[in-house]
Amino acid sequence: MACGAPLAIGLASGWGPARTLPYIGLALAALLLVEAHRLPAPLCQLLTLPRWRYLLLWGAVGLGLLVLSGDPHIQQALLCVPFVHAALSYRIGRTAVTGAAYLGVIALGLWLGGQRTLAGLAFPVLAYAALMALMEAFVRVSLSQAEARDRTARLAAELARERDDLARLAAENARLAEQASQSATLAERNRLTRELHDTIAQGLTALTMQLEAAERARDRDPARARARLARAHELSRATLE
Repeated sequence: MACGAPLAIGLASGWGPARTLPYIGLALAALLLVEAHRLPAPLCQLLTLPRWRYLLLWGAVGLGLLVLSGDPHIQQALLCVPFVHAALSYRIGRTAVTGAAYLGVIALGLWLGGQRTLAGLAFPVLAYAALMALMEAFVRVSLSQAEARDRTARLAAELARERDDLARLAAENARLAEQASQSATLAERNRLTRELHDTIAQGLTALTMQLEAAERARDRDPARARARLARAHELSRATLE
């Protein structure tokens, strides 16, 4: 649009080949700068320029188009493309310097293209200065929102990781609690087993002693032997209980 409309107007007004062909060449150069990222990777790398050279080349192409077309309304819009690139790449200070340089290119191009009145120069420059200011504000707001979304995404990812860590810790705590419960149950069973073993051992020892004493007293003192046997029965019942 920024190149097609001035070209159509120029052809309609009678541009000759000496003006049309250079304009088309510069328009194709501008198109190449805009669409360079769509080219095959080897060619794209070959055309890759440092940022300042890229912006400077845009200024030269824009100046040439302005001089050839002399259009005070549409042609300048082409310089908004590198200005947005600068706004995305630089801080506000450098972006403002780039915008001021492009406004100077607009003024110089219009002057060389035949716009010699103050109004003919001031109106396009002021209009595109306001447009660039709006574009800069829009870019800053968009970048701020993008950074906020990135921070939110990172925070959400951190919270998800912490939630997963807490879930793993809870599972580990549950496993340790289960192990502790099992260990406590096993320890209680072992204690009861030892106590039962000691009780049975003591009972059997006393029972054996009573039976041995009854055996020794069976012939000499039957009454005492019967008492020993009765005591042995009591001990056996007590042990079973």
